[in-house]
Amino acid sequence: SDLASYINSVFAESYADGSAQEIAKKYGVQDSLLEQEPCEFKQSDSDSDVDYIKSQGKMIVGITEFEPMDYKDKDDKWIGFDADMARLVGEKLGVDVEFVVIDWDNKVMELDSKKIDVVWNGIADWTGRNYDNEGDDEKHRAGTTDQRQTEQCRD
Repeated sequence: SDLASYINSVFAESYADGSAQEIAKKYGVQDSLLEQEPCEFKQSDSDSDVDYIKSQGKMIVGITEFEPMDYKDKDDKWIGFDADMARLVGEKLGVDVEFVVIDWDNKVMELDSKKIDVVWNGIADWTGRNYDNEGDDEKHRAGTTDQRQTEQCRD
């Protein structure tokens, strides 16, 4: 999926310009943020998830409620490090971001059915395609924020 490449490029850009560090500090997770290597977005020639999301005008983000990553403020708005980073990606895509709480055990089914476009909490595979729950394939290994932040662009 080119969505993983796009998200990784936004992470790299936001690390380089300091905005990722600002967001991390806001939620007290700055010690978990790892340096991001430059990463160029590689658009898919066909079946582009980025083009699909742009055509829908919104990116539907599957999350689990876990402070300080994703939680609601007093006005019932989703906030947290992951929520803010997802909004940053949506802003760069030019789309709205909608958050949907998912049953973590059903994340792959949710992705495959296109009920959500991306899982944004503790998983390195942004699209869920070919997700290997055993983690044999490094590209699709379940991960923590640290692993997700260091996910590299791959061919």
